[in-house]
Amino acid sequence: MFAPVKFYAVFWVMLLSLSRVVCADEIALKGVIWHDGKIEQGGLIIAQLPQDSQAYLDEMPLPQSKEGIIAFGFHRDDIKTQILRVTDKDNHQHLTELKPQTRSYKTQSITGLASKYVSPPQRVLDRIAKDRDDVTTARSRTTIQDEFAKTGFNWPVQGIITGVYGSQRILNGQPRA
Repeated sequence: MFAPVKFYAVFWVMLLSLSRVVCADEIALKGVIWHDGKIEQGGLIIAQLPQDSQAYLDEMPLPQSKEGIIAFGFHRDDIKTQILRVTDKDNHQHLTELKPQTRSYKTQSITGLASKYVSPPQRVLDRIAKDRDDVTTARSRTTIQDEFAKTGFNWPVQGIITGVYGSQRILNGQPRA
């Protein structure tokens, strides 16, 4: 399904209109197979590189699987143009600019909550800080797994969706993360 392809030429990509979201499959970086994703705030890109190639996002090497699958994303508030550079097996540089498009996030307003849920006690704030540190540590590790690129992601559970990535909550009239 993910057979390697050859690089043929250097292509600079002109992103389409800035007023809409650009999908990864609209990028014509020759030889790269774009599997999924949108170049937008909070977007996740999944692509496959040609054999014996390496990709860099703003000069940071992107880890890849044995099959050349790469995955990278954009922060929920990203506005900075980033350069995707792919070096092929002949050491030719292939570049494209990726400018995340602005994304509209939903806002959830919840009223009538007990104050401990709006302004938690110090012990809860300490646990939240530890959780944030644990997430930072987990995100600093690199693992090379590409099964998600072949089969997609599975829902962890079925049921009501109470929130989505990037949305802001207003609790008793107070903005919270």
